[in-house]
Amino acid sequence: MRARTANHWAAAAIGFMSLVAASAGSAAGLGEVYSRLAFEAADGNGDQAIDEAELVADTAAGFVALDANGDRRLDRQELQEPEAALFSRLDRNRDGSLSFAEVLANKLEIFERLDASKDGALSVDEVMAYDRQACTRLAAAAKPAATRCSY
Repeated sequence: MRARTANHWAAAAIGFMSLVAASAGSAAGLGEVYSRLAFEAADGNGDQAIDEAELVADTAAGFVALDANGDRRLDRQELQEPEAALFSRLDRNRDGSLSFAEVLANKLEIFERLDASKDGALSVDEVMAYDRQACTRLAAAAKPAATRCSY
């Protein structure tokens, strides 16, 4: 097993899960602090915008850090047993694990949906607005995660 530092794990968890989980509302409700940390982790050049290249780099870093067995696939155990519906939606070829291509395709779809200004980059405001909307949807559906909203 490869050695990993605490900072590497933290960056991976923030980077990888920030937009992947947000697509299903799973990350929603974790609040403004989490959203801002995820944004800062993905904003590689510090220009207060996440472009597609930064998204790809963030996805790759998170994927590699979470791939505990080094098989270039993420299984349910490596993702700490995500919601079955979310995992099933991400696992497009239905092989029981996620390839980098599957994860990246999902993140690119989310990126496009969050880019309200259609300028090819995500601002912190666009990310925060989406998280607030997802939190509201969870609260309306009376999901337990909604109790963690900090907006």
